[in-house]
Order: sequence, then structure tokens, then C-alpha cells
Amino acid sequence: MAEKFEPADAFWKAHQHLNKASFVRAYPHPFLAESEGPPQAAVEDRDFQTVTSGSAEDRARFRRTLQITLKSRIIPLVKDRTQAFHDKITVGRTPNNDIVVKHGSVSKFHAYFLVDPRTFNHTLVDAGSTNGTFVNDVRLTALSRRELKNGDAISFGGDLDYLFLYSSDLFSRLQILMKFAK
Repeated sequence: MAEKFEPADAFWKAHQHLNKASFVRAYPHPFLAESEGPPQAAVEDRDFQTVTSGSAEDRARFRRTLQITLKSRIIPLVKDRTQAFHDKITVGRTPNNDIVVKHGSVSKFHAYFLVDPRTFNHTLVDAGSTNGTFVNDVRLTALSRRELKNGDAISFGGDLDYLFLYSSDLFSRLQILMKFAK
């Protein structure tokens, strides 16, 4: 399965013709937006070994204010119906996940999102990963649930930083980012 990551500048160029209301109608689901672009330590061939993530010192890097850039990758938070676990949006290093993150600090099956069918609220669950899943710098215990809010900072494995964004907020952020990039 191909990764569903698209650079912010390319994503915006493909959608800049839409107004905010049209964008939200086209994308009613939230997104994950990388805070600083593709990770430097991405490992393509490490499907069978998870590398232990760093210490509290490494986590201090995550405490800064997260921003998206032109190189940030945009990931739609949607279920791939060809994958297993039809009630979950899975995140992990192997191709049988809905969101494939090829990075050594990410476990094969790292975490998953649950979507409330009535409210469409999203909840994040750590699947017992080696290096943990963090929301706003708080590590989730294995199988504990954390309901997400727009703008929450998420880290898989402690080395990858994302923002959980509703489509209306993503639209506004990209619009501003592109305006100042000129």
C-alpha cells in the first residue's frame, strides 16, 4: 500500500480553487499534519525491528509549539476499506495499516483511531507500542483512550510530530501559510 502523505504545498495547489465551505464538504474528515516535514531518520527497510526511542530529553523537543510548513506532509484520517479492523483507523510501520509510517521508532501496529458514529469525535488508542503514543506530550498507556480536540499534538514513537486538524482549520492554516510563502 502506498503512503497517503502529500506535501502541504502540493496539497494546497490542488485545492486552492475551493472556498472553505467547499473544502469542508469535500473533506469532512480530520487530517494529521506533520509539524516539520519528512523525518530525517525515516527507515524504509526496517519492517521487522522497532528502534527504541529516546529519553525525556528527546521529548523536550516535542514541547515546542508545533507548526506546519510547506514541506509538512498532509495525511487524511480515513479508513482504508481494504485493510483489517473495519472499526479502527490503524497506524503502524507495516503495509497492512491504514496509515503507514515508515520510521524505526514506530511499531508494526502502533496505534489506532476510533470514530464515534454519532458524534464523529475521534479517539486515539496506543496499541501497546514499544515507544509509545503521545498526545500533547502525555504518553498514553497501552489500550487507554484519549478523545482528540482540534490542534492536539500527537507523536508516534516520540520521534514524529503531528497536529490533529479538522478540515476547516487545515484549510485556514494552509491558506495563511501559502499567503506568506509568496
